[in-house]
Amino acid sequence: MQQRVKNIAYLSEVVVDLATLDVTKGLEVIMLPKGASVLSVKMEVLELPQDSITETLTLSLQKNGLKFFENAQIAKNANDKKFLTSNIHTTIDFNDVLVLKPSAAISGGLVKVKAHFYNPSEILAEL
Repeated sequence: MQQRVKNIAYLSEVVVDLATLDVTKGLEVIMLPKGASVLSVKMEVLELPQDSITETLTLSLQKNGLKFFENAQIAKNANDKKFLTSNIHTTIDFNDVLVLKPSAAISGGLVKVKAHFYNPSEILAEL
């Protein structure tokens, strides 16, 4: 008898209007369930009112405090600032939320936030 084990991976993504970000609290963007293993977190600039902005973005876990991006510079046309990837691998100990917070108020623009993770408790075994 042969057994194959397959992890079920999730890709959760959300588009955020930067003008709606609260400077003090930030914005809860993606919920991560207890036990989830985070494989990668990405940010992609979709739209900005000008080529680049001076404000920076921090993306972190609300309860844990782990920062995937800290004071990240973003720009519309610079590839190194348009597609940001964090390769921090972590396991979520309790239900937590990714929070996007700006360094100062931002007049506008759209950013896509993606979280790629799997939950080891949902591993499928095929006989």
